[in-house]
Amino acid sequence: MIENYNIQKCFDTTKNQSYQSGIYIVSVPIGNLADITLRAIHLLSISDIIYCEDTRTTAKLLNTYSIKNKKLLKFTDHANINQIQEVLDNAKSKIICVVSDAGTPLVSDPGVNLISKARKQNIPVYSIPGASALTSAISICGAENLDFLFYGFFEKNKFKNILPEIAKNNNYNLVFFDNPKSIKKSFEIIKSILENCSFDLTISLELTKINERVIKVNSNDTDISILQDLKGEIVCILSNVKPNICNNIINNADKTKYLKNTINKIIQEDSFLEDLSVKSKCDFIIKYKLDKFEDKKITKKELYNIVSQL
Repeated sequence: MIENYNIQKCFDTTKNQSYQSGIYIVSVPIGNLADITLRAIHLLSISDIIYCEDTRTTAKLLNTYSIKNKKLLKFTDHANINQIQEVLDNAKSKIICVVSDAGTPLVSDPGVNLISKARKQNIPVYSIPGASALTSAISICGAENLDFLFYGFFEKNKFKNILPEIAKNNNYNLVFFDNPKSIKKSFEIIKSILENCSFDLTISLELTKINERVIKVNSNDTDISILQDLKGEIVCILSNVKPNICNNIINNADKTKYLKNTINKIIQEDSFLEDLSVKSKCDFIIKYKLDKFEDKKITKKELYNIVSQL
């Protein structure tokens, strides 16, 4: 029962724990300032130094919980070797907290190099878990399965390599972050890469805030104006990637096999073609049999190359 829940007792238990010097990766709210653990509040209050992306954002969080007189230092993904070493030197004798502007640090946030070097120098690194936009979005996306790959922020070249593999295996959902101003363009890019597949894209906006929304679009939707003029932090989940019916060509090898089988069927149906030259066969197929190719995307060059090999 809620009336029997003693939050002060829980907080006292947290305060009675002893904390050693080292680096503490502290999760902070992703939007709603109430989404923070008692342990995170305590660690921030006893820390010697707090390294953060934006000192103003972190100061606002500390003020909410009456945490005063803390030393805040900026730490971003542009930190150089000397700045990283400064953090490591401080962590040898001090309690160091590392926070991002929102959510769990190091998930597409600064600090990966810091932790890697800390491990090499045998400096303790501790996790203070809490809110994460990644897991929050997955929990409410409604995908058919919840196995996923996380790929950070959307990058066209990176997605050109991974999307065909996802389409071929169809084992995972792909989770990524994007800018609300560019999500419409990103959707079009994904659609062009997966031109022979259908898919869903679920977009979670402003998670845990008053204006929280979840939008779902499908690759077959003709009207995607809903993706325009979006605002706030967004998490995208690409799911249910499936080859279109009669159109499961997702790489060159599959396409060649598909075209070769189709051409063989045409020649078997019209046996007189066997006695024609390669060029005559191709001319006949182009003029009368293009409807046999479900995707209608065979080129003259592809047709000639395949027929000449038969």
